[in-house]
Amino acid sequence: MVKKEQFFKILKAVGLDEHYDRYAQYHRQIFIGSIVLVVGLAIGGGIFFYRVKQNQKAQDILCESVNEYERLMRQSMAYKKTDVIQEGWNDLELEFKTAQDQVSNSDVSLYLKLLQADALVQQGRLKDAFGIMKTCLEKMPKDLPIYYLYKTKYALVAIDQKDKKIKENGLEQLKDLSVDVNNKNRDMALYYLGLYYWSEGQSSDALQTWKSLIDEFPVENTAKDKISPWAEKVERKLKQEKV
Repeated sequence: MVKKEQFFKILKAVGLDEHYDRYAQYHRQIFIGSIVLVVGLAIGGGIFFYRVKQNQKAQDILCESVNEYERLMRQSMAYKKTDVIQEGWNDLELEFKTAQDQVSNSDVSLYLKLLQADALVQQGRLKDAFGIMKTCLEKMPKDLPIYYLYKTKYALVAIDQKDKKIKENGLEQLKDLSVDVNNKNRDMALYYLGLYYWSEGQSSDALQTWKSLIDEFPVENTAKDKISPWAEKVERKLKQEKV
């Protein structure tokens, strides 16, 4: 079995350690699920040790799946899209699906579904991913540390759907997440909401949204609960755009 310390090494390898949002290298575009969602986020937050209290086999399957995900994600970030990488995501998605059948009565099944959905996103199969993500979100307890992170990703993938109603619903969800005081990832929602406006040519709305982000999470602030990589990204972007 992979030990807890090894999971933290995995998280650190992909920039998802204690302040994972601050150091993560998000290499995909906003509307194809740019959040690198590793099940290790749940594990790193201790979820694995107080919520997933299943048999050894289920734990080992999840550990192996996270390792495989991390390996392919690192390759994807290094080599971008290649036929080999795309084939790898296809194979891994099938492996995650098969693994779910082996632990169908375990809480581990939910985390494997999260990985499967993300593997589909990496393949550009957003419609398939969206259906699985919807199921996961409905089953996911709101007290999980990754709940709002995942809900934000869900909203972004919804925005990229072809169905107009789903797109509009995704945008409304992103707006709600940006003002939800219970959302500890509110800064991320504000960043992507502003980026959506910016990409749509609504610069005034984008700047107003980003101003709210910077005002609440000043870049020079040193308080841990107010450190935001998203505010930093906004400042860099505005400097580049000379706004």
